[in-house]
Amino acid sequence: MEAVASARVHKDGCLAVHFADGEALSVKPEAAYEAWAIAGADGLHVVCPLGGGQFL
Repeated sequence: MEAVASARVHKDGCLAVHFADGEALSVKPEAAYEAWAIAGADGLHVVCPLGGGQFL
């Protein structure tokens, strides 16, 4: 497992994650299901709802 260097959620629901080793992951929203969810050790929980956006 690689450490996350940064993560950003765009207003349209796209998720961009950059890892410490230089790799990156991008996830676009999906109309039919929740495309992604993030949970942090501090209790943060963010979900991409159907069709995009963000829900805390």
